[in-house]
Amino acid sequence: MKRLAIIISLVVLSISVYAQERGELYMLTSASASFGKSTNDSYEEIPLDTYLSIDVGIGYFLLNNFRLELGVGFSSEKDPTQNVSSDWLYAIHRGFNVCPNLSYYFKLAEGFYYTPEVGANFNIGTYYFQENHYNTWEFPFRDYSLYANLLVFEYRIGPHFALTTQVGDLAYTHRNYYEDDDVFYSEKTVAFYLNSARACMHFYF
Repeated sequence: MKRLAIIISLVVLSISVYAQERGELYMLTSASASFGKSTNDSYEEIPLDTYLSIDVGIGYFLLNNFRLELGVGFSSEKDPTQNVSSDWLYAIHRGFNVCPNLSYYFKLAEGFYYTPEVGANFNIGTYYFQENHYNTWEFPFRDYSLYANLLVFEYRIGPHFALTTQVGDLAYTHRNYYEDDDVFYSEKTVAFYLNSARACMHFYF
């Protein structure tokens, strides 16, 4: 009986160690990417928008299963504009981003969670527009995005380490382009990508 009580105590302790509890703190590093090709009515291959980012940050559980996160990083977005002599020209955005976000952890199994995330992404960088294969224009830009990541899962491997994976991305973006410190163009977009993926490592204190 005493041995059974000890085993039950250890099981309860291990569950509490792996729980996402108020006051838990972690550091993170992540990488995300979107890529691919599509085909038009003429059976011509068209490259899709390509997005790459590398981020680091910190997260804190404000309540049990509810966390606040702040990430900073570098991103590069490459969008095809036109096909010239069987070679595509691109519009490229490269910048530094700051990303506060919130997530709630729904427990699916021991150590395995569904973690939908909402947040904002603030970006400042340089826009490169390829006019042709020999001439590229450069302009500073700033933007912000409001996003929702709905397919996110975290696996808590141990008390100090977890892996997070994400597929898909839904975002509203407002972007301004500058010339001589004046806005010369603004754009607003709503985008939903299924060809994007993100992997993230959490290091718990």
